[in-house]
Parts: sequence; structure tokens; C-alpha cells
Amino acid sequence: MQTRTTATHIDLPFNCFYPEGVRVFVVTKDFYTKHLSVFASESSDEQLDWHEETSVNRYLECDGEDNQLAPLEKIARRSGLLTYRGETRGYSQGDWADVLITCSSDSEYAFDPKEIFQDFERWLWGDVWEVTKEALHTYVDTEDPDSTHSHYEYEDTYGTFLSDMYDLQNKYFPNQEINYKYWYLYGNGELLNAWHTSTNPWHFHL
Repeated sequence: MQTRTTATHIDLPFNCFYPEGVRVFVVTKDFYTKHLSVFASESSDEQLDWHEETSVNRYLECDGEDNQLAPLEKIARRSGLLTYRGETRGYSQGDWADVLITCSSDSEYAFDPKEIFQDFERWLWGDVWEVTKEALHTYVDTEDPDSTHSHYEYEDTYGTFLSDMYDLQNKYFPNQEINYKYWYLYGNGELLNAWHTSTNPWHFHL
């Protein structure tokens, strides 16, 4: 039976991917203004506490918007948390973020906060895929036995991957043609199904 590998772009919340004790502070830029956001695993706080907020405000008053993560990193280290800081860029002009990862020593990621950063980059820029195996099924038309139609149906799942297309194709599924599938909200409110393969151009279906 003919099969194919399909990667469907999905949108899942941050806490689906991270264990307890992980917080991520993100500064993004909107024209001339920088914004601070907090993402956290289910057991952690997505809001700044009083000490964190006060420290950030003091830095903003003294040094402007360029050091919002500096006091948070200092507080985390004084509290015995592991930290990792880095910048990341997305796929569109203006997609930029300054990221601070903090995690407790009890977290399963504690041995490598950089690993959290790499996963977060993929999540932040939308590189989240559900990969499945599909099999080609052929059916005979009951009203016209000489007529048949074929389409792919779900067969099995390989799981959810935080990966860009290059790694998905070359690291996880080498020597396989991947059928990529996306969902977009069309102008009239209908969902637009867009897909392409490693070798074929884009196709759109309502």
C-alpha cells in the first residue's frame, strides 16, 4: 500500500511543551517600543512578581528599554535558578526577540537551559508540526463499478515536533518526501487548507 508522510502545522500553547519550573521572559520590538512578555509552564507564574516588576521599572527609568531582562536575570541567579539568554529572529522582517530562560534545578531541562531556548525559538516562530503517516486507499463507485476514486487517509502518528522544515526533512525524516499542510483563516471566515510537498508548489483548497 502506498503511504506518505504528512506534517500539519499546529498551534499549541507554550505549557504543552515545558515541564514544571520553567519561565521564559521575552522582549519584542514594535517600531520604537519594546514589550516584555512572560511564558511559563503550568506550575509557574506568567506574571512578574512585585520584586521583579519593581526591578524592571527601576532599570527602565535609568537605562531605557534596552535592559529589561538584566534585572530579571540577576534575580533568577540570586534565587539559585539556571538561566540562559539569547536573541532570536523569525521569518519575517521585524521578527526579533531577546529571550531569557530560567528554570529550577528540579526541572528535567535543568542540565541544559540552552535546549529550552532552541525549542522556544521554534515554538515562538511557529515551527510546530504534527507528523502522521497516511495510506492511499482506493474505492469503487457503487453506482459505477468501472469508476474508482483514491485519497489518503490517516494511518498512524509520529508525534509532535518542534522543528523547522530543514531539520524535519533532513534530520527526522531523511530520504522521504514530506507533504506539508497548513490552515489559514480565509477572508470570508472559512478555513483555507494550504499544502505543498518537498518537490511540488503550493496548492490551496477550501
